[in-house]
Amino acid sequence: MKKLFIVLFLTLIVSSGVYGVPIGHNYNKTEIDAIKEDTEGLQTSVAQDSTQQEADLVNTTAIKLDTEGLQTSITADSLNVEGLTESVTKDSTNVEAILVDTGTTLADTLSSILSEVLIIERHSQGKHRIFGKNEMQTGTVKADSTAGAWFYPFVITSAADSTLGTAIQILGADDTPMQVGMTKFDLHEVFVVAVDNATPYVLRVLWGATASAALVAGNYTDTWMASDISNPQQASSSEIDISMPRIDSGSLVWLQCSNAAGAQTISIVCSLIEYP
Repeated sequence: MKKLFIVLFLTLIVSSGVYGVPIGHNYNKTEIDAIKEDTEGLQTSVAQDSTQQEADLVNTTAIKLDTEGLQTSITADSLNVEGLTESVTKDSTNVEAILVDTGTTLADTLSSILSEVLIIERHSQGKHRIFGKNEMQTGTVKADSTAGAWFYPFVITSAADSTLGTAIQILGADDTPMQVGMTKFDLHEVFVVAVDNATPYVLRVLWGATASAALVAGNYTDTWMASDISNPQQASSSEIDISMPRIDSGSLVWLQCSNAAGAQTISIVCSLIEYP
């Protein structure tokens, strides 16, 4: 193709003259060398144009490959997103299936969690009511939460054989609620006022129509406590926490104690937290 182009070019030169020299002119060596130099220059230019075209083609191919690579990467990212979405959807479906199996909805579950959180928060930061023994006890009134009764403790005696002694009732049906509008409560803490023995005691809290009925139903909780005869407040150092579930207002509550020495007494006042 290049040779054909050169022949056509030479034909054009010869037919039209070179450097203004008319056709039929007898060319001397200088003129022939000039024509030859122009021809070689044209060949070089054509070769350079061809090389540039090849380079442009290579660049175009590289750009195309980069574009295809980018498309592949985008497709892979899209597949990853779709896979993540599918995974989240499956997890959501599994949660919904569990909720359906248990007969609840997500809203029910969240409401239940919030309710439990509020109960815990109220137990930690709710109103604390201290009560002691009512000096005028009746069948339904055993406690007194007025300031004058705080220092009248409940006295509990352990059995002679180191087992739990007789249960005494500390809350009657009319002792709770202590605050208007409250429907549940839990015994929160006890404070040791006096002891007969410096060895450890076990204190049992029971709730139910009777102490024996509470024991059969498993409605009781136990805790250790120890105190010094000469200074029980210093030995106790603070109120002792009682762990128990919330129970309905008006429930009857009982106390028992045990001591390894047998037939020992412990005197305590109590506190409770109430819930709406």
